Amino acid sequence: MPRALIIDDEPGIRFALQRWFTRQGWIVLEAGDGEDGLARLRDSSDDDDTRIDVVICDLHLPKLSGEDLHALLRHERPAFG
Repeated sequence: MPRALIIDDEPGIRFALQRWFTRQGWIVLEAGDGEDGLARLRDSSDDDDTRIDVVICDLHLPKLSGEDLHALLRHERPAFG
């Protein structure tokens, strides 16, 4: 089953996206800020149990912006870029 990570500081947006993805048959992970999202991505791997297939990320997040999160990931794991 595919996995999505939704990173947004607004619970209503996370809920709406989670609901849509779940109805499409996805497993959904959530993060309420950029640091939590980065931690979830760092914990993921390419195996089927923890792989994240798509990330939906707000650009304006507390603790770590979406743009900064993307820059860190491009450096650490270019496949996410």
